[in-house]
Amino acid sequence: MLAQSLRSLEKDGFVQRTVYPTVPPSVEYQLTGMGNDVAKYVDGLTHWVEENLPRVLQFHAKHDGAGDV
Repeated sequence: MLAQSLRSLEKDGFVQRTVYPTVPPSVEYQLTGMGNDVAKYVDGLTHWVEENLPRVLQFHAKHDGAGDV
């Protein structure tokens, strides 16, 4: 599954895949310029989720309790 995800990210232009002719073969992945750009947004979203998770969980608890009739 990881290999499939990495290939998809490569196809989309977010990562660059380099294969080294060793035995066994080794592969290295690195972010492209576009990958670095999108990583900034993902990092921001990650921080938002971490800061707001308690509020989200409160809404979950409120919603889960509302169905108890």
